[in-house]
Amino acid sequence: MATYKGSSGIVKVGSSPEATIAEITSFSVEVSGDTIEDTQLTDTERTFLFNKSSWTATFEAHYDPTDTAGQGALDVGNTVSIIVFPGGESTSPAPAELTGSVIVTGKSISNADGSTTTVSISSQGTGTLTGI
Repeated sequence: MATYKGSSGIVKVGSSPEATIAEITSFSVEVSGDTIEDTQLTDTERTFLFNKSSWTATFEAHYDPTDTAGQGALDVGNTVSIIVFPGGESTSPAPAELTGSVIVTGKSISNADGSTTTVSISSQGTGTLTGI
């Protein structure tokens, strides 16, 4: 069984060659599904059918305006390919990776006394997410 350290994960954006998003501090990928109720009038319990799934991805990083290929590609409205490596890109064992396309839906830059300036990016997956 593989166990990954949180400090090993990386996220890449774009297509061949992909750019590593600089200064990533955390990321999250969530998959969820819709259901359709198919309960009959005479049923005593509600029943459901699976309908469709969707997914989202969020990224947190130290803000780096010089990272034009990584953070700069994640402007609101852009559709980009992403590759998330939860355990890094090591070659042995083969790295786990999640791949798909996202539409960037939000980007905020925050600053507070005593901390670095951060950027938070939210996105909606479009199409299939592979690897999960």
